[in-house]
Amino acid sequence: MVNAILDFTAFDQQVAASAGEKCSDVLRETTAMAEKMILAGGDSKKKIKQLFQATVLEDDGDFFYFLADSMAESVQYGYLILINFIP
Repeated sequence: MVNAILDFTAFDQQVAASAGEKCSDVLRETTAMAEKMILAGGDSKKKIKQLFQATVLEDDGDFFYFLADSMAESVQYGYLILINFIP
């Protein structure tokens, strides 16, 4: 049996709790910067996708899914991640 839940946020809350305050803040800042650059379009959009080696993701929704999933999966499966973001 599957219990589908609309706007399920418990997973994201658990990722944030598991990552810790400092790491969660960096993940949120990275997401906000990526959103800003994608919405700016042009060279900014191209640069952020290059930074994450995701230029093949032409659809912005796919890029945001990739970004969120890569961060969450790293925490979920116990990998340490280092985000070195230089705009």
